Amino acid sequence: MDIAHPFSALPFIGFWGGALFPVAVGLGSTFTHCAGMCGPIHLFLASRSPQGRPPWAYHAGRILGYGILGVTVGAAGGALSSLSSQGFKNAAGIALAFAYALFGLGLLGWAPKGLNAEKLLGRLFPARLFRGLSARSGGRGGLFLAGLAACMLPCPSTHAVMLWGLGTGRPLAAGAGMLALGISTLPVFGVLARGSLSVPMRARGWYHGGLGAVFLGLSAWRVYALAALGTAACH
Repeated sequence: MDIAHPFSALPFIGFWGGALFPVAVGLGSTFTHCAGMCGPIHLFLASRSPQGRPPWAYHAGRILGYGILGVTVGAAGGALSSLSSQGFKNAAGIALAFAYALFGLGLLGWAPKGLNAEKLLGRLFPARLFRGLSARSGGRGGLFLAGLAACMLPCPSTHAVMLWGLGTGRPLAAGAGMLALGISTLPVFGVLARGSLSVPMRARGWYHGGLGAVFLGLSAWRVYALAALGTAACH
């Protein structure tokens, strides 16, 4: 079993249907999660720019950073897919199913204490670097670099599409998906610039719960596919 696209074997969806997943995540998080988490950063950087202009250079760096992360995880998935040993491929498939399940449980608030993927990955975020770049982001160059650092913010939407990209095993597809995620989050920042958005906390909870349920379903599907393949191989 190779590290195939997580939706590729599902009836009526296939690869190209699954490729809409990053856009769906981006749009779904735009007026729920992104507004509450990244909105204050956007407003802070806008307040430091002349006439309060939106910090689009920051967002350009953020989106480019997403693309780089996508290519990286897609290449990692491709390397796993190219393993010659079927046993290693099956082990990689089980590991990915476990990662999906752990991520989904964390979003639903059901992950064991100390195993919440968001908190664990959040420790990797270069917080000091980001704060330093944001504080000195007077010009476009500084804003762009701050955006590059921000692509590693502990964000469930980003991590969801990174897991999707790992499952594709295709660097270009994963990179394009991460770029699509970043672009899909931009509408909320145009509204924030006008100061006309309030974020309903309940909607954010629904978004996290729905995304968590999706990843639990993907985990179960991958386990089923691995079991079905093993059964077929015995006959």
